[in-house]
Amino acid sequence: MKKYLKYSLAFLFIPILLLFKILSPIVRIRWAKKYFPDRIGHLVAEMEHYLCLIKKNKKFTIDLFPKNIFFNSNPSNTFLQKHYATKITKINTIIIKLFQLSQEILEKFFNFTKFDNIDALFSTRDNKKIFNKGFKPTISFSESDMIFIKKKLKKIGIKQNQKFVCLIIRDGKYLKKKLPKINFSYHDYRDSNTDNYKLGIKYLIKKNYFVLRMGKLQSRKLNLQNNKFLDYAFSKHRSDLMDVWLMANCEFCISTSTGLDQISRVFNKPTLLVNHLPLTEWSSHFRSLTHPKFLYSIKKKKFLDLEEYIVHSYFRKKYYEENYLKIIDLDRKQILSCIKEFLQLINNNWKISKQKKKKQLNFNSLFKKYLKEYHPNIDFHKNIHKHALISLNFLKKTKLLSKKKIKL
Repeated sequence: MKKYLKYSLAFLFIPILLLFKILSPIVRIRWAKKYFPDRIGHLVAEMEHYLCLIKKNKKFTIDLFPKNIFFNSNPSNTFLQKHYATKITKINTIIIKLFQLSQEILEKFFNFTKFDNIDALFSTRDNKKIFNKGFKPTISFSESDMIFIKKKLKKIGIKQNQKFVCLIIRDGKYLKKKLPKINFSYHDYRDSNTDNYKLGIKYLIKKNYFVLRMGKLQSRKLNLQNNKFLDYAFSKHRSDLMDVWLMANCEFCISTSTGLDQISRVFNKPTLLVNHLPLTEWSSHFRSLTHPKFLYSIKKKKFLDLEEYIVHSYFRKKYYEENYLKIIDLDRKQILSCIKEFLQLINNNWKISKQKKKKQLNFNSLFKKYLKEYHPNIDFHKNIHKHALISLNFLKKTKLLSKKKIKL
């Protein structure tokens, strides 16, 4: 009955869509074919991408967004939800659904009725190179926000002009709490052991950085006693506003590649990505250093090479298991080594030797070659950022580039 009613209403909406089509030379009325996600990484990256692109739009356009994303009781971030709600036109979510269904019916039976949707304007990547030096995020902080932030910083122990680092270690608790009806256990291969980061944190503290372990809902505390470290995820000082400000103003971010690090990216903060998988999702579009997890073939009794990494790039834990692949996290010393390599890049203003540059360019070339061969539908590595690097330690350890192709 519900399905019958839905399609009946959709047919009633067809004349409205046809009117939109007639009016399109004067005014374009658009919406997304997919739902706009509330997950913080998508929310920030996609909204900033969208808002930047529509600035250049000279034609009068009305873009419609589902209201429930920007007015719900359990958002990914209340501060961001309120901020982006002021930037867009919102209508009832049911109407958006009916627009989508009516569009689907029209486009299926009448080829000439293709509609101009806004899906292409949403991206967590940067194929159009909009996040350059001249890019400025729409996110800003009011005077009252800054009064609150300064009070919190004082209580946290971050002094004025103190350099601080945001550390994000993924686990599955947030998604389990946020979307309890969906089983996200297939993402567990992306999780990391918090204890393996302690050595790296202590090194950063010795270098006079204040370190904050970020997160909204985390499974395990990171027990480390030091006045320059705060397990902020379990702190009474944590808030949605502080989450955004800290990620936007940190010296740099260390992440296991999860949504919150997108805030640092749009604010042009360099990011160290450790324990990242799959390799095909490498963040090649911004200033970053990436060290993936290791993949070991139980059958072949060896670590995978670059081609095998690309072939076995999965988004489900079970596929690694079915292919007898063991996922190995970086240990404490390896994470520390990544941090040292990353700090050296920052201190050298991302300048690397000709030899290292040659190795990186060779990696990029082979990466694109295998990507085209095994995953031709992945199109977001066309423009690899000149400062998007794969850790040299990773290339050496796993022998991703054979000696015949390049000497390491």
